[in-house]
Amino acid sequence: MQFAMLKEKTDDNRKLIEDAKSELVECEEQKKELLEKLEAIRDKETASKQKLASAADDSTKISRTVRFAKSKVGRFLNSSVMDGLI
Repeated sequence: MQFAMLKEKTDDNRKLIEDAKSELVECEEQKKELLEKLEAIRDKETASKQKLASAADDSTKISRTVRFAKSKVGRFLNSSVMDGLI
């Protein structure tokens, strides 16, 4: 009787160990997938930051060009044709 109970407990314990190992393997696989996704997200974030910095730089350059052009046009409009003839 006791032998049968011990055998059953041993079998149950082996099953628990196998299940726990299987769950561990599954967790490791999920963790690996998540780390790969995280790396992809970080790469995308870096690319987006670079695009943003480039676009902001372009915007600054465009704004300077527009201000310069407005200044030139303003000076041109403020000077009369007669000033050029005199």
